[in-house]
Amino acid sequence: MDNISSEDVINLDYSDKKRAEIIRKLKSVDFDILIIGGGITGAGVARDAVFRGLNVALVEKDDFAEGTSSRSTKMFHGGLRYLKDYEMKLVKESTMERNWARDVALPHNVRPVQFLVPVFGERKDPKTGNTIPPSSNDMETIKIALDMYDGLCNHQNYKPWQIIDDPKKVAEIEPELNTTSLIGAGLYYDTNMDDARIVVETIKECVASSKCTALNYLKVIDFIKNDKGIINGIKVVENDKFSPDLKSEPFIIKANIVVNCTGIWADEILENKGKDKIISPTKGIHFIVKKDDFNINHAVGMSIIEDHRFTFVIPRENWILIGTSDTFYDKDFDSPVATNDDIEYFRNSVKFLFPNAKIDDAHILGTYAGLRPLVREPGKSESDISRKHICLDREDGLFSLLGGKYTTFRAMAEDLMRKYIIRSKKVDITRGGKINVLKDKKLTKVPYKIALKRNEFETSNQYKAAKDKIHPTILNHLFIEFGKGVLKIIDEILKDNDLGKQLIEDPKYPPKYFPWIKGEIKYIVKHEIPRHLKDVLCRRTEICWLVDPSRQRKVANATADIMGDLLNWDEDKRQKEIEFYLNYIKANSVFYKGEI
Repeated sequence: MDNISSEDVINLDYSDKKRAEIIRKLKSVDFDILIIGGGITGAGVARDAVFRGLNVALVEKDDFAEGTSSRSTKMFHGGLRYLKDYEMKLVKESTMERNWARDVALPHNVRPVQFLVPVFGERKDPKTGNTIPPSSNDMETIKIALDMYDGLCNHQNYKPWQIIDDPKKVAEIEPELNTTSLIGAGLYYDTNMDDARIVVETIKECVASSKCTALNYLKVIDFIKNDKGIINGIKVVENDKFSPDLKSEPFIIKANIVVNCTGIWADEILENKGKDKIISPTKGIHFIVKKDDFNINHAVGMSIIEDHRFTFVIPRENWILIGTSDTFYDKDFDSPVATNDDIEYFRNSVKFLFPNAKIDDAHILGTYAGLRPLVREPGKSESDISRKHICLDREDGLFSLLGGKYTTFRAMAEDLMRKYIIRSKKVDITRGGKINVLKDKKLTKVPYKIALKRNEFETSNQYKAAKDKIHPTILNHLFIEFGKGVLKIIDEILKDNDLGKQLIEDPKYPPKYFPWIKGEIKYIVKHEIPRHLKDVLCRRTEICWLVDPSRQRKVANATADIMGDLLNWDEDKRQKEIEFYLNYIKANSVFYKGEI
């Protein structure tokens, strides 16, 4: 990656207009490695392979990060709760990777947040009158866990952990917390992130290196094998769900090695059925309210009253994210949604801890449901299944990287490459020694080219020129989302003031709750290959669940105007894109009773 600069990534010509050109390249090049799946796992493998000098292809059947990788709890974290299952190696690896992402790789996006874990004695549930047992962990256990959590990452967390054993002091720092029967609390740091953006930035960096050809909306329909029965390619077809009648001829992509990184769809690729299935998907749901409606100072780790599952209430800039659940899921993998029952699952517990929180239907902005690709462990409950990854090396040469945590994506990719692919006897990744594949460990543990630290941003010429012209909330939003891309966006705004305007102007949506501007939409469409309106509003941004459903049509119209102009959409295409997106909003807005 040393051969590319930040400017190469920022200025990457990577729009849907390039689709035909990209397909021609996929058809004509004999790649070293081909990755199926454009979530964080596939993106991580692509990055590792590019760093080793390999020529990479990556295909995704939907949009990049459309599945699990855009529907997480938005935490790049070690996993404090995994300590109870003695998963020390996993927690150590996760916390070390978290620190790398926070301090080195993506400091603009992976940002510290302080968590509070309250400990209670026995209480009464005012809603049911039932006795709520005391917290499953006492103060001494919390103290040991936090000390261990910090120690496993060599005491390199953002700031030291704390124990507060005086309920009054807890109430001082978190006034909205119900302190009835409160014994004390632990304080520690983990990190927020914007999950889909990290996937997109990872893929963009690979593409900018000229060693990776990546395309969304291509579905694998078959494998190609050589005369020895070893997979050396795939057959794909255009997979445009918005236009299911789109006619396209299948074509073949050739590669020396094929890797399956399809997450919850892995069994479909592996053709596993029944008891042979490897993946045990679980559904996690989340919903979002404004911080003005749920004013807390810390992220809070809490237990659900009914089943004692550990869950979170997390401030993310000016919003509060509540989630997640963890239930086995066997319905349509492409369209998981949060139901009324899913939302209600959280309400009693959250309202009990925070009586003043406004989390009724009228205050919810959006919901989403994600599916975790957990590796099956018969006999274990949903929450107890390990978040470890596994690597598979099938007899026909197909490699698979399955399971794992978002936080460990870099280490997972390195594990697959160094321990399996490079050592494989069935395939020769070096092409008879013609390619020098580096075997170095931690080869990819370096900054992203897009990485930008806050002090670098605030001393840049762009920031100085824009700070009195662009609302500070908008500037902060652009910094978090785009890293060094913010510098290009500001440059464009300084040339054309209209690009600095909010995407919609609505007195009920000031920059605090609507920081998205026209300039970032233009940047996204030109440099991040969204194909549909939904790609922009659900993954390149999080507008789909951060803005009230009543405003979504207005947002869709404004975004479609910009996107349509850049991609030459006619009016019919524009209207279809809008309705396609709004149908997604309707499916994920069970809480909303009005018109969309």
